[in-house]
Amino acid sequence: HVTVCGKFGIVHDITLFDTRLDTTSNVRIRVPNSDIYGTTIENWTRHGFIRIEVPITTTARAPVEESRDAILRAIRPFKRLLSHSGIPQPPAD
Repeated sequence: HVTVCGKFGIVHDITLFDTRLDTTSNVRIRVPNSDIYGTTIENWTRHGFIRIEVPITTTARAPVEESRDAILRAIRPFKRLLSHSGIPQPPAD
């Protein structure tokens, strides 16, 4: 998965004039190589997995440890995905 010129997808192929990406919506888009030249290309899966950021809001009065434990319980079903992330593993029941 890459982001190039504001477009996110999997590189399908690269030709002399353009690069074709398959998006997560199953749409193939064409990005002219002239637009890509000199821009930043973000490779989201370079290390074998993709990072997903999920914003979380809690009340200011909530104890940090309780909030942390609630978050870790919520991500427990994704434990296999977390095993390579460096994130502390969810506590056992």
